[in-house]
Amino acid sequence: MHFLTKNHFENFIVLSVISQIFLININFIGGPSIKPSQIYFLCLLIYSARSFFNFKFSKSIINYFFASISLISLITFFTLLNYDKQFFFHFSLHEGYEPFVHIVLLAFNLITPFFIYFLMSTYSFSSNILNIFHNSVFYGCLIFFCIIISPIDSSFLYKQTTEIVLRSEISVQRFIGGVEFSVICAAAITSIINSSTFKNNIYFSLFKILVLCFGLIAGFSRQAILSLIIGIFLTYIISNNRNILQSLTLFFISILSIFISAYYVTLLFAPSVAEIIFERIFSIFQIISYSTGTIGDRFELWQKMILENSTNIFFGQGLDAYLKFFSFRGEGAHSFPVMVFHAGGIIAFALYLYIQFSIILSLLVFSSKYQVARALLIILIVFFTSSLSNLIYMGHIYWIFIGISYYYVDKLHNS
Repeated sequence: MHFLTKNHFENFIVLSVISQIFLININFIGGPSIKPSQIYFLCLLIYSARSFFNFKFSKSIINYFFASISLISLITFFTLLNYDKQFFFHFSLHEGYEPFVHIVLLAFNLITPFFIYFLMSTYSFSSNILNIFHNSVFYGCLIFFCIIISPIDSSFLYKQTTEIVLRSEISVQRFIGGVEFSVICAAAITSIINSSTFKNNIYFSLFKILVLCFGLIAGFSRQAILSLIIGIFLTYIISNNRNILQSLTLFFISILSIFISAYYVTLLFAPSVAEIIFERIFSIFQIISYSTGTIGDRFELWQKMILENSTNIFFGQGLDAYLKFFSFRGEGAHSFPVMVFHAGGIIAFALYLYIQFSIILSLLVFSSKYQVARALLIILIVFFTSSLSNLIYMGHIYWIFIGISYYYVDKLHNS
């Protein structure tokens, strides 16, 4: 089946990364926004449509497909059931409440892994697609920072909103890629550390990691930093070559080296920025952070969403019904599992658990023996942990990696 040029699928990965970093969206006649990479994805599917009907899918990806269709069907059903019952006291009736637009976007993301599996089985590509991924993020970051430091107007790279940093009371204007930018940088760092080329060209690899750390910091996401720490921890724990003491020692050395290097380089070029950013990083480990600021707001939101379903856990409230709990316009529920439970009830939540953990457990089986399985496992865990408290699950790249993982698991099963 590998009869089409490798450049097509590799270009899709590169375009997906660039579209996410620079948040490039196209809006068609007031409809939902779509990224150029998603258009390219649809073109690839159309181009290979003739092969689709003769293609034999594995049992695992078929099970995933039916689980994702069932999940979106449940959410759609409860959205239709409760649509006229929703009351948003913060703003005019149904103003800004567009659940069906978001259902289409969610459905598109949920079925993406099924079609990624097909495309990877149809299109030829290089032996290690993960190198394409982390190199794309690295060069994307370089382009990003070159624009920032150049004399050209870089205002298009910033969001209009600001955020107050703990204790400093300084307003910070976030970059347009936001937390998703941070998360894919964290995933790229773990991809490099787990790649076969890391030791072969260690100095260039370390330079890549340093640049990606700046991308991680620029996204201004505490959750992405925490996910990176988890990813590096797993890198050293999932190994047959070291005992637990050696793994923990290497973990702490790696974490300290990465953050000390990033801190002093930032301090050298932008001392005030370094102070703000690392104050935010340290807030991860302060208990008070979880009851104040944006973290406190999110915990309060999630508690209300869970309590609303507590009277009957089998009935969901529909997608975007959480907006009734916002005292301001929000960008999302900021937690994929809580959003699914609130929108579709306990059965939808069970389907979510299957979708997330079936592939993670499958990768875990091969992770100690195969480097690609270990790398994909850690990348998925970085994405998964980030989805617990931010919007990475709304990004197409999140679902692309689930599809890539299914392809490699089946390939390893058959090897």
